[in-house]
Amino acid sequence: MKIDECRQAWGLQRMDELRADLRFTFRTLRRGRTTGGIIREEQRAGVRTWIENYHKLKDHLEKISEINRELLRRDRQQKRKG
Repeated sequence: MKIDECRQAWGLQRMDELRADLRFTFRTLRRGRTTGGIIREEQRAGVRTWIENYHKLKDHLEKISEINRELLRRDRQQKRKG
């Protein structure tokens, strides 16, 4: 997209207005692969909340997986014994 098209899309007179209002966010998907996005300043708090919730969910799922692995291990041991 050309700079003039960008200005028109955001309704701006100057590109520095765009930069002042936006923040960039990046996430590494796997080694050598990063993705990013642009968020407006007023979206920043909400996006941080979403990211925090994502990390909490990921931690909970990991704990559930650990419990599940332990239950499967115990089940295998019981089957071997008897």
